Amino acid sequence: MSDVANGSVYSADGTVKGSAGVVHMLEIIPNSAIGTVILRDGGSAGTQRWKAQTGAIDEESRVITFHPGLSFGTDIYVDVTDCTVSVLFT
Repeated sequence: MSDVANGSVYSADGTVKGSAGVVHMLEIIPNSAIGTVILRDGGSAGTQRWKAQTGAIDEESRVITFHPGLSFGTDIYVDVTDCTVSVLFT
């Protein structure tokens, strides 16, 4: 694995990394409605590894840090509903 972290921003579902990896940090920015962020290992129907519910637009953004990191064996997939999420990963 690389020592250089990568970052991506998502407002819709998508593959963060198409191979095994580690999520180190998320920033969740609420939208106009209550939403969710789900991290999956194995694509859109893969194993749910982490889930959070977001507040509505009046809630501040949240930063979540995983120590030493949340590992994914197949790939890293993010399922995003009514929010924007920034993912820092290796």
